[in-house]
Amino acid sequence: MRSLLLTAAKQPMPNLRAAFGKICRMLVGLQERKIKQESVLLSRSLQNLPDPESPPYLEITTLDRHYSEEDLLNIHNEALAGTSGFKRAGSLQLEAFKASPHHDPKGVLIARIDGVAVGYCFARYIPDGPSKITGLAVLNNYRGMGIGRALLIRGLHYLRQRGADRVQLLVDLDDSTRSFYEQLGFEPEKDPPHPRW
Repeated sequence: MRSLLLTAAKQPMPNLRAAFGKICRMLVGLQERKIKQESVLLSRSLQNLPDPESPPYLEITTLDRHYSEEDLLNIHNEALAGTSGFKRAGSLQLEAFKASPHHDPKGVLIARIDGVAVGYCFARYIPDGPSKITGLAVLNNYRGMGIGRALLIRGLHYLRQRGADRVQLLVDLDDSTRSFYEQLGFEPEKDPPHPRW
């Protein structure tokens, strides 16, 4: 680790952010290994998607238009606290998220009500394989209002518009939201490969 940091420190300034991002991705990847082992891989085709309708009080925008990355951390830390394998997210996880070669701010969907960010969906287009939903969360006080469904469907449409034909996501073995995904056409992979997230 020390040698990686020293190498990063010797890089010219434009490469420093990329090197720091790689280090963050490596550290977060180590934290995520256990989560992958305790999860079920679900997938679905991107054909025959439900219409991307939203409740009238809900605005869905993208990260490139929202401009507050801190809102992603706040939603994550509140919505997922107390769930299996939860780790509080901070700047390290945010940098790792942005350093992904598949990061596109237009694939980071943010739900807002009266200008307040209340949920997110992370849709990652993968050109050479199944695309992924790597995160979906709604603040506790806003659950049961159709926000998660609207975000997920909008994320699926984004991936299809980018050219994806299939999408995958991970769900904890004991996660009660699994039925939510199954109602939207997701099914367990029969013989899942070990996807790189």
